[in-house]
Amino acid sequence: MKTHTKPYVCSECQKGFGASDDLKRHKRTHNKDLKIRCEWYGCEATVQQYTALKMHMNTHTGNTVYRCQWAGCDKSYLNQTTLATHKRRQHDGIADHQCYWPECDYKTTNWW
Repeated sequence: MKTHTKPYVCSECQKGFGASDDLKRHKRTHNKDLKIRCEWYGCEATVQQYTALKMHMNTHTGNTVYRCQWAGCDKSYLNQTTLATHKRRQHDGIADHQCYWPECDYKTTNWW
């Protein structure tokens, strides 16, 4: 019921949430002091959630913890989002980009 009524409302933007934890995470978007700062030397990045910090830290450490499970594919990635994009494009054959020329139906997985 709470997910429909969204009783937890942000005092800054009036956006509603079904859980108090979701509202707490959301409040970080309005207050830079509530954001989680990367502790890597020289990095100024801030994130809103600890899971995002973990993914961000992989860019510093080079950890490739997300491996493609497709048979014969040995690709690995720094975060789940990139792995999901790889799977969608390479294994599911979904083309993300379409030519904007009138009456052209060309689609591709490449952005260039």
